[in-house]
Amino acid sequence: DAAPAGRLAGYNLQSFTYNYWSTYGSPEMDRRAEKIQGVKVSSDGRVVSLAVSGFHKGRVYELHLDSIKSAAGEPVLHPEAYYTLNDIPD
Repeated sequence: DAAPAGRLAGYNLQSFTYNYWSTYGSPEMDRRAEKIQGVKVSSDGRVVSLAVSGFHKGRVYELHLDSIKSAAGEPVLHPEAYYTLNDIPD
């Protein structure tokens, strides 16, 4: 069912960063909620595009699919995705 995939409430986007220093490891720093402005589901229901503004270089973006299910009604196998935005092209 593509209807839940088209609802903003089905997605939770947050971002955070790390301290970069000579020793290994850092706690997450500056965690914040990010606003998803729109959702578009492809006609075949297989691709979802999220409209988000205000991306910042160097942040890790964490996306949770809170209530999205497969066409068979099963939960998404991997409901979390992470992406480090290293650069923003001109």
